[in-house]
Amino acid sequence: MDSKLLSAQTDTWILACLAAGPAGMTLREIRQRLWEQIPTDVRSSWEVLLVGDQVSRSLNQLAREGVVRHDKYAMRWELITRDQEMAAPPTRTVPDGEQRHLFDA
Repeated sequence: MDSKLLSAQTDTWILACLAAGPAGMTLREIRQRLWEQIPTDVRSSWEVLLVGDQVSRSLNQLAREGVVRHDKYAMRWELITRDQEMAAPPTRTVPDGEQRHLFDA
């Protein structure tokens, strides 16, 4: 998987973790739940290192986009909207229209 595609997919996995988890999760809890979201083929390859490296960056980017909020005192992240269905998953733009393949079910 291309690194840009993997980066965009990481955003989607993080949003799924936050939507399915309890309100307010620590970074450690997010990483633990994220492990369950990552497909086995990615978990068993070197790409898992890219995902692990990307988690904090993705959370900060999603916070700048207004999708998640970070409580600095409690050290917890949470979705601003707890809706399971978001109008459009906010992710970084992937060139050449590769992003459309991320959301095919």
